[in-house]
Amino acid sequence: MTQGPAGDGTPPSAGETVMERPAEAIPSGPSAAAPVAHVPVPPRPRHVRGPFGGFVVAVVAVGMVAAVIMLLLSNQQVPVLVARADLPAYTQLGMDDLEMGTRTALDAGAYAELPVEGRITLRSIRQGEALTSTDLSPDVRGRIKGGLSVVGLDVSRAAVLGGALGGGDPVQVVLVMGGRRTAEMRAVVLTASQADASGTRWSLMIALNREQALKYAAPLAKGSVLILRDPDAGPVGRAG
Repeated sequence: MTQGPAGDGTPPSAGETVMERPAEAIPSGPSAAAPVAHVPVPPRPRHVRGPFGGFVVAVVAVGMVAAVIMLLLSNQQVPVLVARADLPAYTQLGMDDLEMGTRTALDAGAYAELPVEGRITLRSIRQGEALTSTDLSPDVRGRIKGGLSVVGLDVSRAAVLGGALGGGDPVQVVLVMGGRRTAEMRAVVLTASQADASGTRWSLMIALNREQALKYAAPLAKGSVLILRDPDAGPVGRAG
């Protein structure tokens, strides 16, 4: 803007000297105050998935799900049969001997299941201990009538079919005196195990009728018996 000498904004008159006021520099923007530093940003790396990438992810996911399921199952509680009192080995069970309880789930079929009445314990079971399927014999009442007794026999390897005779096998025990058969008894094998390191002698635990066991206790103790797998089978060995 052109002003007069007074500088009051009135226009100059003729003959007056015109004075031009220099324009003031007005800072504008942050660049006028200070320079801005530009930091370079590297490009984001690009991950390329291989041909098996999706398969690996799926396998890992399935494995994680399986692990969670196994963890849940490992803490699952199931109903079990528990001994009310200490039960010696070779005790015939009645329902009064047992009560229900719960335990952490094991493999399928690991715990004993009802019915168990009439079955025989194959080992000592402590009070409060859960019964497993391997703790009990099969139900022998269908084969042996009346009261039961458990008798141990010291027999040869041949008497147990070379080791093939095992728990649950129905057998016929034949008493032999003077080379003659004097009595025959139905029995069920409870356990068969080696009695010595050589394997020539075996310990055979059998369940049979109580009256017969008492009547023939002496010859049974001497091992003067033949053992047949069942009434229709031939002799598989001579005890003693």
